[in-house]
Amino acid sequence: MIIVQVVLLKVALDYRPPPPTKGGEAGLPFAGGDDTLFGFQRPYNFWQWRSPRRYWHAIMYFAGALFVLELLLSQIPGLYGAYANAIGCIGLGVEATLPIPQILINYRSKSSAGLRLSVLAAWIGGDTMKLFWFFTAKTAIPWSFKISGMFQASCDFFLGFQYLLYNSREVQTTVKEHPMKEWTTRSHSRSLTPTRHAGPFMESEQTDFGVRYQERAATVTSRQNSHPLRPR
Repeated sequence: MIIVQVVLLKVALDYRPPPPTKGGEAGLPFAGGDDTLFGFQRPYNFWQWRSPRRYWHAIMYFAGALFVLELLLSQIPGLYGAYANAIGCIGLGVEATLPIPQILINYRSKSSAGLRLSVLAAWIGGDTMKLFWFFTAKTAIPWSFKISGMFQASCDFFLGFQYLLYNSREVQTTVKEHPMKEWTTRSHSRSLTPTRHAGPFMESEQTDFGVRYQERAATVTSRQNSHPLRPR
């Protein structure tokens, strides 16, 4: 599981949006997803760094700190037992609360877009089988495992409820198709050539032009008849 999570982090860092040219948070990795879910700003922009090296450095520092604590506290039997129990409870709590950010995002956006049904089915199926094993195993299972398993399974089923609820409310939008009209680049000219045939629009223009020409010629003729030219 650790190897898979490391690979997922590498893929997320490789395909994150590029940094903006004029500022803003568009280029911040993993920005805008859950900044305001709990109403506070992350200290030092934790897990929203621009440089990929800072993510790998944080993981190495965390693993190194756990390794050093393991070496130091293992020499103190009385304290090591409490430390081991605390580490186990923290790990179980983190794993059990993983679905909570997704639940809050779905509730805020009133949509389950981006949540794959196959992933949701795997979560529900895996946690259900794990919970069944916790309560039917012949060996003693601590109640911390059972409580965290029940909480995580409840979150998974609630995610399934959100998936069904929000998918049924989404309005299906259809794209209306408009008939395409034939586009021609031929100009409408009044003059005709042997290689160009007149369309309906050109024929009407020629008729109007001919009528106006005849009317103008008749007007000129009538004026000439009413005012004959006299020789000098």
